[in-house]
Amino acid sequence: MEIFRLQSDDEEQKYFIKFSNNIKRPLQCNVITLGVGHSIWAERNLSKIYPECRFYAVDPSSDINSDLVKKELGGTFLEAAIGGESLDKTLINVWEKDVVKKGVNRRMVPQIGIIEFLRKKYQKTEPVDLMLIDVEGAEFGILEKFVGPNAGHKADGTPWTNAGPNAGFQAGGHANQNK
Repeated sequence: MEIFRLQSDDEEQKYFIKFSNNIKRPLQCNVITLGVGHSIWAERNLSKIYPECRFYAVDPSSDINSDLVKKELGGTFLEAAIGGESLDKTLINVWEKDVVKKGVNRRMVPQIGIIEFLRKKYQKTEPVDLMLIDVEGAEFGILEKFVGPNAGHKADGTPWTNAGPNAGFQAGGHANQNK
């Protein structure tokens, strides 16, 4: 197993386990980033290793994030808050435009659930090869949909057709641990 360090910025590191060598080239992988946070270092470094990858990113603020994803990665951007469940309103952290000050605003916004996002917004028939998740505490609710006793099943009880999660985890305390 080969592990790459994908530096996202000076404050955190993201690691990636290399795709299987059994996959024939060119590998057209699909990468979803939940929470851009004004930084695409990890995605940019991944695209150097796998230039065929397609990127789809979600963040509750399009300021800076939309241009980073569209112009630098050639990817698709969706302005939305995402979590485990769809909610009419949830309190989220949004980075200010001035990234030097690293200021954060807290505001109430609607939240789309991860399953609804995958079915109605992402709408791809190809598998998601890698999902990078950094959504300020909502990771827990998202991961509950992929692990645990009800994971891998649709609301009606029928199983999903997936091979299991390939997810990134970030250590750290979060004041807002939404589901």
